[in-house]
Amino acid sequence: MQLSGYALKSPMIYRGIQYLNLFTFVIARFGVQLWQINWILRHYSYMSTFFFALGTIGSITFLIINGCLLGRILAADGYLGEFGKKHAAINRDDPAKKEE
Repeated sequence: MQLSGYALKSPMIYRGIQYLNLFTFVIARFGVQLWQINWILRHYSYMSTFFFALGTIGSITFLIINGCLLGRILAADGYLGEFGKKHAAINRDDPAKKEE
């Protein structure tokens, strides 16, 4: 919506889509990841140490990645202000904002 300019034409719909995007991101990424960690911890006694470690390390890795992605979404939607846009590499390819 930002690229097409539609966000400026109907800001209420744009704001609703921003909230929906955050809600689905949290449910689909963090909810599923936490469920997987819970499953691994509950079924530890049924699996070998290797698979427990693999599942735990993999889940923690994806939690970190999803946290970074959430930060970028929050910065792109303007929830973190200019500080967030600057440190989340939003508009990094914009030639007007390149530092020399």
